[in-house]
Amino acid sequence: MLGLDVDEIGDRLGRLRLHQPQAERAMVASIKRWGQISPVVVFVQAGHYELIDGFKRVAALREVGQGPRLAARVLETDERGAKAAMLSLNRAGSRACELEEGWIVFALVREDKLAQVEVAELIGHTPSWV
Repeated sequence: MLGLDVDEIGDRLGRLRLHQPQAERAMVASIKRWGQISPVVVFVQAGHYELIDGFKRVAALREVGQGPRLAARVLETDERGAKAAMLSLNRAGSRACELEEGWIVFALVREDKLAQVEVAELIGHTPSWV
């Protein structure tokens, strides 16, 4: 576990998540009442931290101004692994919707130049699902 300033965390992969205003407002209310309960998940890219999981928490903490530091777990992976982790980490909690899954798969194919079989293996689905 690591303590990071909110400003130390990039949210470049946030473009692969759907903004849900109602859920974001609920997170702000939760942060105001309880503070940060669970850590965000980040990975290191080009010497700085990028967010993998916890986009609503980070946005709420920025809005509320809750403390100078937040709890973060660092995942040792590259950007491809981070995109795959976005899917697996969200399976347990607030699952990524189909649109978000599609954005992530599209990014793995178009941006990361992975073949269908490689994407399937990385995210734990069959090639036909991809």
